[in-house]
Amino acid sequence: FTPLVSLAACGGRRGFFGGMMSGLLSAVRRGPTVSALRIVLQGQEGVGKTTWAAGCPGALFLTAEDGGGTLDYARVEIPDWPDLIRAVRDLIADPGDFKAVVIDTIDTYEKRLWAYLCEEHGWSSIEDAGYGKGYTAAAEEMDRLRSALDELRGRRGLDVILLAHVHVRPFNDPTGPSYDRYEMRLHKGTAALWAS
Repeated sequence: FTPLVSLAACGGRRGFFGGMMSGLLSAVRRGPTVSALRIVLQGQEGVGKTTWAAGCPGALFLTAEDGGGTLDYARVEIPDWPDLIRAVRDLIADPGDFKAVVIDTIDTYEKRLWAYLCEEHGWSSIEDAGYGKGYTAAAEEMDRLRSALDELRGRRGLDVILLAHVHVRPFNDPTGPSYDRYEMRLHKGTAALWAS
């Protein structure tokens, strides 16, 4: 057995930090890592998703629909996809006193994203782009939102809460009988972005 790189060829105990191995060891941290949360809360209409999120301290709702009824909560009505992206960018620049942002609901914004893409590309529907291309474009655009929300979490420490409606879909279990299950009411390409 001949090692590909010997310790001597790397300068003895010198490592990638340019110093001795103790440079790496001095960078080691212990204990829990505290970071802002990303929560996807999904459920049927009227189950209390908005009510639950309104109970989060310092939450600002970016809302596409009226699901709050008589709740007293901070909200901004965001009518379309580009305005949603701008609102998140504005929060990255200055979150004010808010501690969380709530997207209410992500499946409604997906429909607004489709409308935006259709208008931008002259499609009459998201499927007019050709086999799967419209949904691919939507997933890429949705990933921009996910990245911006991750930046909001990382740079500003705001929790991110996405509310989503569900629908029932059949699931063919390869290890047992098939059954129906609840899934987010999103196209599978965009749902996968929020499942991780």
